[in-house]
Amino acid sequence: MTNNFLKYTIFFTIGVVILFYLFSNIGFTRVYNLLSQIKIGYFFLAGFFYFIAEIIAAIAIKIALKGKMRLKEVFLSHLAGMLVSGVTPGRVGYYYTALSLSKKSQNSAFGNAGVLTLIQGMNFLAKVILCLFSLVYFSSFIIDLRFYSWLTLVSILPVIFVVGIILVLYTDFLNKILAKFKIFHKAVQYIEAMQKASKEIEKKRMLKIVLLGFIGWPVASMQWFFIGTSLGLEIPFVNALMLQPLVTTLMFIPLAPAGLGFAEGGSVLLFKIVGYTTAAGAVFLILVRLNCILVDSLGLMDVKNFSQKLSL
Repeated sequence: MTNNFLKYTIFFTIGVVILFYLFSNIGFTRVYNLLSQIKIGYFFLAGFFYFIAEIIAAIAIKIALKGKMRLKEVFLSHLAGMLVSGVTPGRVGYYYTALSLSKKSQNSAFGNAGVLTLIQGMNFLAKVILCLFSLVYFSSFIIDLRFYSWLTLVSILPVIFVVGIILVLYTDFLNKILAKFKIFHKAVQYIEAMQKASKEIEKKRMLKIVLLGFIGWPVASMQWFFIGTSLGLEIPFVNALMLQPLVTTLMFIPLAPAGLGFAEGGSVLLFKIVGYTTAAGAVFLILVRLNCILVDSLGLMDVKNFSQKLSL
């Protein structure tokens, strides 16, 4: 417990230091001035679209679980997982959802983790395509080739995640390595449970999940559009649409909680590319984070029920 606390404290400190450095370069006064003129109505409208996007994500999980659970139960577990993921490096805290779902069904927690990992893999596969669209789109704005190199690097990240997930769920590559060490024998059993559960998802259901991922993209982008509107920025919807997959990919960088600092830095660069101020880029993503936390906080109801079940 102490080691985990120390580890997460270090990761959080890294994110805060990067964020502080970013804001100090931009100017705290400029950041404050932008924050002070937020139009609250549009901010809450952004939250509404994020809420709808999360319902779509919960439907995908329900389909993956063969519809064995009520959507409300899946939705609250998903929101709680999203809330925890927002404070963990690489968003690994989302696996709370697997634990929560196992308490509501007969499925094992590791089986659920396998299902969620597969869904995440399909989401990253969609991100590969979406990032390529974004790369082509933003290339028309780029004058400095260094920006193009950075965008290319970000676009490669989802490919790495997809390859990693395939290796874990559909090959014995990791199992064979871990099996050589006695201390990891239990971990191999857990991975095998994840593999078994993920392989039980038929291609038809996988196709539905991928389709829902693409449907969720423009809905989630509406959140970004209205966050921009709340700041008084005239961001065309197509810009919001192309920003979303690139910046959210940076949130999976496992060096800070939900890519804290790294994602804001990426947002600053992308906003600069399309002609907005660096302050707007940084404040924009901070507002996206706050907006998500506002909606995901509904998942605290699930955390409360989960804690009560553990204490019984």
